[in-house]
Amino acid sequence: RAEIRSGMIRQMESVEKSRQKGALAKELLDRTQIDVPESMVEEESRRIVQEIVSDSASRGMTREEIVGRRDDIMNVAGKSSKENIKLEYILDAIAAEEKLAVEDAEVEKAIASLAAQYRTDKENIRQDIEKRGAMERIRRSIRVEKTLDLVLTQARIKIE
Repeated sequence: RAEIRSGMIRQMESVEKSRQKGALAKELLDRTQIDVPESMVEEESRRIVQEIVSDSASRGMTREEIVGRRDDIMNVAGKSSKENIKLEYILDAIAAEEKLAVEDAEVEKAIASLAAQYRTDKENIRQDIEKRGAMERIRRSIRVEKTLDLVLTQARIKIE
């Protein structure tokens, strides 16, 4: 019972922290006016579309169902990509100001986590990431999370 309770508490804390990070990201986006390069938005949009299509296919959607949702997928990807790039610019500026860096050990931990999630060898995941040229994406993701964590620890949270 204690182990189950402890697991549930950790899960609830994780969900709450994710909610707070989402609220913080929304606040940063709402308060910051910044133009982002259209080429980066388009690249991010393509990545999101691929992710949605891949996720939908892995959940059993047929090609026809995915094609039928094409407009919805494109709308979601377009909106999300602009917000993602804008947030990344904002957080990059904060990370640079705070001199936050991503250590190799953090990348290794992320790779190990992915290997555990996909129940495969760490080296297989590393090779796949390198083959797809996604190592920099992992580093950026870690830097974004570290920066959000830092800002969250310094934020004044107002409960309404």
